Amino acid sequence: MLSASNGIAAEEMLMTNRPDDAWYTSTRWRLHRRQPQLRRQPLCEWCRDRGRITEATIAHHAEPHGGDPVKFWSGALVSLCKHCHDSRAQQIERKGWTNDIDDSGWPADPNHPANKITKQRDRAASKWWSEFETQAGPGFKTHISKKNIGR
Repeated sequence: MLSASNGIAAEEMLMTNRPDDAWYTSTRWRLHRRQPQLRRQPLCEWCRDRGRITEATIAHHAEPHGGDPVKFWSGALVSLCKHCHDSRAQQIERKGWTNDIDDSGWPADPNHPANKITKQRDRAASKWWSEFETQAGPGFKTHISKKNIGR
């Protein structure tokens, strides 16, 4: 587990050589953003949401800053453990969605590709149903209902 105990912040060990990486090694970042965040919330917020207690070692930008200095220096932060930061947070930044699943076993993230396919399928089914009703004419009775079309 990466830790700041050796004088090097966990963020510094995860550098990617982007121009804004230098911001993470600055005294300003350590003293005015990282340390206050980890003092305010010393536990990983994402682990906590899942019922786990894990020490946070990384102050992560809640919204990716993308090199924007205003977002970097004033954007909201969340406290994360290395595991959550290196897996889930990085996946969100790379792909735009997570693999989290809900109680039914379906992807919970609305941005997950499976949920986008479902929305497309539902729109297509709704369009088909509207066309069917138009062509069938008024008074046409069927055992087919909108809710089981496309399922």
